[in-house]
Amino acid sequence: MYSSLRFSATRPIARNTALAAIIALAAGCGTLRRSSTDAGDITLTKEESDLAHSLAHYAHGLLLEQELGRSSAEAMDAFAKAAELDPGRHELHAKAALIALQRKLPDYAIAVLEGSCRADPKSVQPWLDLAAICQVAGQPDRAGDPGQGGSADRPCLSP
Repeated sequence: MYSSLRFSATRPIARNTALAAIIALAAGCGTLRRSSTDAGDITLTKEESDLAHSLAHYAHGLLLEQELGRSSAEAMDAFAKAAELDPGRHELHAKAALIALQRKLPDYAIAVLEGSCRADPKSVQPWLDLAAICQVAGQPDRAGDPGQGGSADRPCLSP
């Protein structure tokens, strides 16, 4: 999975970003819980495991952006997977949606942002980004109105 990555002296930004992600992952692991049955076993809750995997996919996406380009399908997939594992973090959805839009995949970009709206329907930023993407994609009616109820053509508004 990671064989496509090459660290080189000409890519200090990618290396620094990866190191920062690894440090963030290690800092987040300070909440590890020891198993009561064996003092040597360390276990993660599902939430902690999902966060760790999300950080790993995010870091992988950043590296792929540096190596393959900002609009690479591989980077988009890595950010989308990170968003799936940490659905409340809108920035991950937005990053995947932006790459999808750059790749001329507006329906995918809209679907990703609709997922962000569903994950945090009271947050304003997902709705603003969804409206902007729908406008750029030429589908302004798909954004819907957060004040209205859900419908079949506006799945983001459905529970």
